[in-house]
Amino acid sequence: MPKTYFSMEVNTAAESWRTIRTFRADPPESVREALDADRALEFQMALEQAQQQFKAAASIGYESRPLNLYYGIAQAGRALAAASPMLGALTMPDVAQTWSASGHGLKFSPAVIPAAALFDAKVRTNLTNKDLFSRVSLAVGSPLDFNQVALGELVSQLPEFRMEFGTVEDWLPELHDYGIPSYAVVPNGKQVWDIRLIDAFGDRPSADELRHLLDRYPSLRGLEFDIDETGAPALVSGDTRAVRLMIRSLDAFALDPSGAWWRPRQTTIYRRHGVQLPAVGEGGGALRPLMNWWILLYALSMIARYAPRTWSSILAISTSPIASHVEHLLDTALDAVPDLVAEELHRLQRPGSISQSS
Repeated sequence: MPKTYFSMEVNTAAESWRTIRTFRADPPESVREALDADRALEFQMALEQAQQQFKAAASIGYESRPLNLYYGIAQAGRALAAASPMLGALTMPDVAQTWSASGHGLKFSPAVIPAAALFDAKVRTNLTNKDLFSRVSLAVGSPLDFNQVALGELVSQLPEFRMEFGTVEDWLPELHDYGIPSYAVVPNGKQVWDIRLIDAFGDRPSADELRHLLDRYPSLRGLEFDIDETGAPALVSGDTRAVRLMIRSLDAFALDPSGAWWRPRQTTIYRRHGVQLPAVGEGGGALRPLMNWWILLYALSMIARYAPRTWSSILAISTSPIASHVEHLLDTALDAVPDLVAEELHRLQRPGSISQSS
């Protein structure tokens, strides 16, 4: 039984894999044009392997599940790189833009991670001209300049984790937005936009705190907010967790595919929900959700594979305070990652757009 509106609207693994198989059987023209013989073979086989890896992951325990989950998302990524019009042929002069990949592109040292400090551990980029992480990041439009990112930073941006456990330490969450109804837009007039920003504070922010917060979310930078009679940011009547932002121009906004809502152009659609994501690491951009899961599953798979004693300590439900957190992540990945893969496949038709999987 779904507990939240969010969980009512997301796809199950079975539904997502059916969507993916339908896409494989009849890809849109823009994707077919990118798939020469070599790319088409890689696209089809990599997605088949991804589905089989996730099916295997669902049938085994937490002790080994990260291995299948990571190789499943990696193979799905190979398919996205092969099908992406953003990446070129193997014979391109600029090898940095080719679609074929080898090597992880990430670096993590599981042997030095204490079990209790899992969410403090950091994954670093180790990019080359052909590593898989950079190929897929280029294909889906995810930044590569973050240098390093803490696992707690990643999980705090996952709606499924945050709604169950909250954020880790002081890391910022994703923010769900209401959007601006298309019928409410007044051309050349002042428009308001309500967003639940209080989730990022736990209480009402001051004006200075809110300005600082907006700057940490790429899609919200430069937006103004209404001030009430006390000089504090105005809250939305009937929802004391929401702040009212003032929109002076819709140039920075775009309609979502439904045509019903205006949202900032950098809005991310996470499993059919509009979210604003904070910048990560040392860069100024927000990761695509698929790449967020990618880094997380890479790190967990490295611990499970190369530091099994640490992994055993993390999963010890009677002694590890984060055991249930990690179990929840590994359960959620079974449904969330295929849903996001399906979403990215549909974004191949319109790179850089606000997009929703169908």
